[in-house]
Amino acid sequence: MKKNLLPLLLLMLLISIGNNVYAGLNNLSDSVTCTQRLNQAKKVYDAGKITEVESYLKDCIKDGFTKEERMQALRLLILSSLFQDEHSVAEGNLLLLLKEDPEYVLNPAIDPAEFYELYNSYRTLPVINIGITGGINTTSISEKQAYSVGSETDDKSSYKSRFGFQGGLVADILLYKNFQINTGALLSLKNFTYKNSFLYKNGTTLTSNENQMWMDVPLALKYNIGKGKLKLYGLAGGTFGLLLNDNSKLSRQNSDNSNAAKEELVKFKKIRNAYTMSALLGLGVRYKVGYGYMFFEARYNLGLKNIANVKNRFYTSNGDNLFYYGYVSSDFTVNNLAFSLGYMKSIYKPKKIRQLGSE
Repeated sequence: MKKNLLPLLLLMLLISIGNNVYAGLNNLSDSVTCTQRLNQAKKVYDAGKITEVESYLKDCIKDGFTKEERMQALRLLILSSLFQDEHSVAEGNLLLLLKEDPEYVLNPAIDPAEFYELYNSYRTLPVINIGITGGINTTSISEKQAYSVGSETDDKSSYKSRFGFQGGLVADILLYKNFQINTGALLSLKNFTYKNSFLYKNGTTLTSNENQMWMDVPLALKYNIGKGKLKLYGLAGGTFGLLLNDNSKLSRQNSDNSNAAKEELVKFKKIRNAYTMSALLGLGVRYKVGYGYMFFEARYNLGLKNIANVKNRFYTSNGDNLFYYGYVSSDFTVNNLAFSLGYMKSIYKPKKIRQLGSE
């Protein structure tokens, strides 16, 4: 029985191998045929027989060409349709070409004016760029009105900038040509130090190392400058900030360097306003990478709204911040300078924006 099965299995194996080889040869043959048809279509087009171009390409346009060959074939079909005044056919093939390569660039040395007119009647810029960004920032404080457990006339308060970081999602929405609307959602940690001296028995200094976590939502007008892969841009607008968390490490030290109050983490969110508004200015540079770009930018947010919650200025959950440390919040705004690196992916949606022949 086993001897009878062995020849049958060998026969089935040979048939399977033969079928695979035959299919491979057919595919190779089809590929070569489509390449030959493209070359023939080019020769026919150059000879002025534009009505015959489609017949060479129609069987391979959906399946058979490489990406580069398909783009060449679509270009030939567009040109032949334009010269036959078949504008609707040319428009359909242009959309296929832009779908294949949304950043297709015309060549002034070989592409006629009719092709440029058709191309320029379509929106070919990305409708939106979406990406991620991250970096470092430094926070400065503008004090508007000083408050203290001591005499306000003898106020010796000071603020010092500290580094923080930010990161999140960003987006550029096409407005018109080089103009875009810039927005996003960024988590931003903003840190600063506050110090004040009180004239107690021997003199004492309060130190507050405050760490604020914000959700920042910028909305700005962005303008891109330059051509090619490297571009500069500037932006101006505003930022809405939502306070997510606020803690401070409080300590108080006497003038003789003895600890009057040991360092402790105290929650400050209750004595802060829940949101803020800032004026935004920024400069950046972007470099084209694939269907997107890398960017580096600097942004400055100028605080417009008082951060201190005046209704809760003297609020204390356990008495520590006011009675133990002697902390009372002054009225102030938060300014922030941020440096960021990121990448944006371009999303295209070609669309007809004007009729051919219109100004």
